[in-house]
Amino acid sequence: MRIGFDAKRFFENKTGLGSFSRVLINSLVKDYPQHDYYLYTPIKPSKEHISKYLGISNIKIRYPKKANKNYWRTRGVLKDLASDKIDIYHGLSNELPFGIHKTDIKTVVTIHDLLFKQFPEDYKLIDRMIYDWKSKYTCQYSDATVAISKITREMIINHFSFMEAKVAVIHQDIDAIIYQAPSLNFQESILKEHGIPEDYILFVGNDSHRKNLITVIRSLIHLKEKRNLVLVLNKKKVNEKINKIILKHNLDDQIHTLVNIPLESLKVLYTRAKCLVYPSLGEGWGLPVDEALACNTHALVPNEYPFIERPSSGKIFLKDPQDPIEMANKIESIWSKDLNNFQTNRNFSNAHSLYHQIYENIKLDISS
Repeated sequence: MRIGFDAKRFFENKTGLGSFSRVLINSLVKDYPQHDYYLYTPIKPSKEHISKYLGISNIKIRYPKKANKNYWRTRGVLKDLASDKIDIYHGLSNELPFGIHKTDIKTVVTIHDLLFKQFPEDYKLIDRMIYDWKSKYTCQYSDATVAISKITREMIINHFSFMEAKVAVIHQDIDAIIYQAPSLNFQESILKEHGIPEDYILFVGNDSHRKNLITVIRSLIHLKEKRNLVLVLNKKKVNEKINKIILKHNLDDQIHTLVNIPLESLKVLYTRAKCLVYPSLGEGWGLPVDEALACNTHALVPNEYPFIERPSSGKIFLKDPQDPIEMANKIESIWSKDLNNFQTNRNFSNAHSLYHQIYENIKLDISS
């Protein structure tokens, strides 16, 4: 088969959507080398990004030579898909090119979330309108729709009643590199390089309302002792509301902010942290939680979906993720080692195998 992928985030995104794309495609190429894989990206990738793929005969990278990159990704790419004789096109992040349903190309789409509907304050109006338009088209015309979690599946069906029971659920895998324990010397070098203290709480995300960083900051005020907090964010400065709390309570010297660090360094931060605090008010899946657990680090999460979807003794649940006192008490209980150590399940998920089965089923449909 010739399988095409929307590879924008495969090359450009360092966080959840990018990780999902890379882990899935790399696993497919490794375990199912009989297929040809075409990666369609609206921006020509740098040599650094594509160097390790150039020598692989069944991987082809495509990007627009002249067309506007946004137009090419949403519609213009159809000409390239036809020229490459693509059998199946997989939209890896909630969307498909408009008009693809009028071609002979079969489609699969992965829907990570519809959080723009649940948390409109975190999105511009024009973005919400575009996301809604794209999501509705994609769900309506895809040959196979996959939700990243049960809660995302429910949201799809609730918002798009025509979907009924058409949506499968396949959980996200984490990068295999996370399971490889970093050496003690490497750990020490990373902490020294970034000026990270020996003992700390870890938060990975951003400062949006949904990610609920503000409660994490407030919890510092209620801890029995002064504790360090390491923030791994997508920008250096937090929003004004959070910054005012930091200044008011003189928390600045307790907070250490890192931006867009490599996965190898992030793995060290997970490994050495006392705990990951991830009190998100809504998620499609919540990749940092799985990554922390894979490093045998406890994760403090809300007692709700999707966090209760995959059981783990390493998860510590919050009844109210917006209560800084409860959060502080849970952090202290982890810090004092009242909790038992745990070992994460290091068996890799079979997400890529499940996706491949979907491709095979579609192939049978094409053949018939």
